[in-house]
Amino acid sequence: VLGLLRAARLGPSTFLLSFPVAGDFAAEALEARVAEALDGLPIALAICAAEGGGEILWVNDAVRLLMAGSDFDLLGTTLAEHLAIPGTFMTLLAATGPVIPSAPFPTALKTLEGLMTPVMISAKRVPFRGRSAAMVCLARAV
Repeated sequence: VLGLLRAARLGPSTFLLSFPVAGDFAAEALEARVAEALDGLPIALAICAAEGGGEILWVNDAVRLLMAGSDFDLLGTTLAEHLAIPGTFMTLLAATGPVIPSAPFPTALKTLEGLMTPVMISAKRVPFRGRSAAMVCLARAV
């Protein structure tokens, strides 16, 4: 499964991961193995719907730690409500295409505890479970 992943360097120490999606790639068993592999990464990755405020469809362990929440707390909420600057999610989606990821840009992330955490955010459009989605990378800004 890790052989399917591709990484692109976004900065001195940040990577955005993407993976190819074929017709049978969405099979639950393979999807579960990919999710398990992505859960182990230290990079915070979320998959969000590409419409509205970006309903969070999936998060890895690093997002759960960054936002101090669980799947129950995060799934179904929108990424836009967790970003401190209104319009950030739509700006992010406008900057990415089907092949090229967006350039990373700084913003603040509101944790579930109400704390503001500076992050660098970038995205790449991907299909996810038959929906248009975006894989979003959140890296703590230093």
